Amino acid sequence: MKRLLFIPIVFLLVCTAWAGPPASPPVDVDSLISTHNSDITAHSATQSMYWGAGAMSADGAQCAVPAEVTINSGPITYTVICADNDASTLYGHAVMPDGWDAGTVTFELEYLQTAADTGPLHSDIACMCRGAGETVNNTWGTEVAIDDAAVSGSNKVDQTTSAAATCNGTCAAGDMLFWRWQMDATGTTTAVATLHILGLKMEYTKAIGD
Repeated sequence: MKRLLFIPIVFLLVCTAWAGPPASPPVDVDSLISTHNSDITAHSATQSMYWGAGAMSADGAQCAVPAEVTINSGPITYTVICADNDASTLYGHAVMPDGWDAGTVTFELEYLQTAADTGPLHSDIACMCRGAGETVNNTWGTEVAIDDAAVSGSNKVDQTTSAAATCNGTCAAGDMLFWRWQMDATGTTTAVATLHILGLKMEYTKAIGD
């Protein structure tokens, strides 16, 4: 009698074990991909461009053309030497990426003083942006200062950042951006004959995924 009661119970357990998991709802893969891409493009990030001294254009009179020098018996690199004159000018340009937000940019000057001199270095920078069919001219945005109250001297690298700069023009993603750096002779007292401009970094905001 006990065996007759036990067999149906075992059979019920075996049948339950083979019932399988509940069915999962279908996954809309295209919807997931679309949502993922939307999340990426909705965010932005700060990115940068860099011009070494060899990639800069100098006025040729107050700022000498870039030349290779040996820094403190170490690396050989292009630098620029400029006179302590308001007319000392350096230029650069780049095509901005398609994801640029067309907003303000900031600039960071890279330089070193080979002498044991810690005097101030003052300078200014401005920019313009021009798209296809737009005229390049001498109309720049408002200059912003790149001022260092005391350079480090003795072959130490200095990096000084500007405030946000608004470029002249109706800026748009993909535009050509031009910049102009100039010495501020009044505020500069460090020995410029041994002050080497190494490069310039520009930071801007770009949409992620574009």
